[in-house]
Amino acid sequence: MLGGAAAVLTGLVFVALSLNLSVLLRDVMHRARSIGTLTNFGGIFIVCAVALMGDQTHVSIGVVWLVVSVGVGFVYVRPWPATRRAGSAVTGAWLLILGARHDG
Repeated sequence: MLGGAAAVLTGLVFVALSLNLSVLLRDVMHRARSIGTLTNFGGIFIVCAVALMGDQTHVSIGVVWLVVSVGVGFVYVRPWPATRRAGSAVTGAWLLILGARHDG
């Protein structure tokens, strides 16, 4: 069930990204988040698909899951330096996400 849901969400995110392509190309933060989201859903689908394949040992499944997870994690973390350099809007967004409070 999880693999099917991940596949459906991957398709929906892809359609949403296609419809809003001009906005994504202008904003570094939106681009990084959209690539990360699409990659994460795709990774979940791949991990679930590998788990359903027959005639595998627990070691082979674990190795594939580890490789997919490291790859997806790299794609998700890679744009962080570029988003930090993008400016104050990005910093404000991260402070909001992390729950920092504004004194003033």
